[in-house]
Amino acid sequence: MNEDEKAFETLLGPNLEVRNKQGEKILSLKRKGLKYGQLYYIFEMHIDRVEPENLSKFQVAWNLVKAIAREMKIPLYNIDEVQAGMISKVEEMATRLPAPPPLPFDVKIDISDHATGNTHKLTIGVTMIPLKTTEP
Repeated sequence: MNEDEKAFETLLGPNLEVRNKQGEKILSLKRKGLKYGQLYYIFEMHIDRVEPENLSKFQVAWNLVKAIAREMKIPLYNIDEVQAGMISKVEEMATRLPAPPPLPFDVKIDISDHATGNTHKLTIGVTMIPLKTTEP
């Protein structure tokens, strides 16, 4: 971990969770990638759960997190986009391979860095085949 990454971690820590007055999660940040040498954060955000009187404060705080991550060159990836990309790749593999590869295996997805707006390639480890859900 370089000095910039250490400074960012000091500000945010390995994980951060923000909840509303009802105790519902509105923002979660989880540190990833240290094992493989590329630090990044995965976030889950539920802006619809932010109380109206706190929305502007939340936006300021989120913009500050993005600015710090951008300055420190630490990507911020949305968990929903990660999951959608992984499922898409696994489904694509299922159509062209006679059988899935043995678990675990890696897939590369294109993902938006919400700190910079740039698109990156991210390698995701697949440890179980995602179940396809059907709407009732």
